[in-house]
Amino acid sequence: AEYMGLEAGPTPIRVEGVEAEVVLDRSMASFKKVMKKTVGRNYTPSVIEPSFGIGRILWCVLEQTYFVRAAETPAVKDKSAPAKGEKRAGFSLPARVAPYKVVLCPLMNKEQILPHVYELGAACAEAGVAYKVDDTGVPIGRRYARTDELGVP
Repeated sequence: AEYMGLEAGPTPIRVEGVEAEVVLDRSMASFKKVMKKTVGRNYTPSVIEPSFGIGRILWCVLEQTYFVRAAETPAVKDKSAPAKGEKRAGFSLPARVAPYKVVLCPLMNKEQILPHVYELGAACAEAGVAYKVDDTGVPIGRRYARTDELGVP
């Protein structure tokens, strides 16, 4: 056991990637049990953590794409609209980092339209495009504002 089977003589072993069998004998290997005292051990981590971590990179992306705009006063009072003087915020994310690439907002929630919207959603999913369907009953302007808040390009 001390010489991994080499004390019995030449030992054939199989090496991955080598066609022929490789034969080892005792003269090719030596094993020695040693106790060694180490002082000031250096450690090289397997993961490098630079000072500009991913959190800072993401923060920069979000900060550069963040925008605020004043709310427009709607002609018809909408409960979901912001109060007068209130501002709306959103993100203008690049498509590569946006969580959704497409938001499907049907203009009307009619039974005839919704199957087509979900059909479009299935086509987006099949093409590998991240999408979201916003078929809530709120006005289209509010749904567009939600889309901006999500950072959809």
